[in-house]
Amino acid sequence: MSKVVLTKEQAEAIETLKKEKSFREIIKLNLHANTWGGTYVEKPKRIIVKMDFDDLIKALYIGYEVEPEFKVGDWVYHQSDGIVSQITRVNFNKLVPDAINTDGHKGWISCEDIRHATSEEIKQEKERRWWEKHGREVWELKEGDILVETALNFPVEIHKVDDYVWFSKFDNRPKNVVKETHKVVCFVEQRLDREEA
Repeated sequence: MSKVVLTKEQAEAIETLKKEKSFREIIKLNLHANTWGGTYVEKPKRIIVKMDFDDLIKALYIGYEVEPEFKVGDWVYHQSDGIVSQITRVNFNKLVPDAINTDGHKGWISCEDIRHATSEEIKQEKERRWWEKHGREVWELKEGDILVETALNFPVEIHKVDDYVWFSKFDNRPKNVVKETHKVVCFVEQRLDREEA
């Protein structure tokens, strides 16, 4: 038998009651819902009273997993296509249960098809979006771009790009080194000193 999936609220109620009651007493709360004073009962007991009996038994004796909570602004990883996107809308109703909209997909997506993105996945996606906003692939550099070496805060112009990034006829560095030691100040397309009057 597999573990049951509970909401965070249900899991917290079970853990709170387990500290003060036996499994048998917790089950009695659920079975004798009408004898516990309705809405005047403290929150953990109210939650247990409303739980499905089978789910409660499984949670107590087999174990449970907590349903991931998704909210607007969360970064998620789409397991079907490997896309990382940000939640724009959450819809938990009877017509479209457990579904979200993200900025990377059109239409509703089931919460079963996503997971929270890792910090590394979020970092990579934010970097990809930044470069895309400027019409470039990630770390696609061109002749005329201006970079600054972060350690020295010294601007340099790119003269040529091949397997290396050339800052002058004799000064070049491998692309992976430039990525770690420099940041973009200005793309060639944005340079005002190259505008013709």
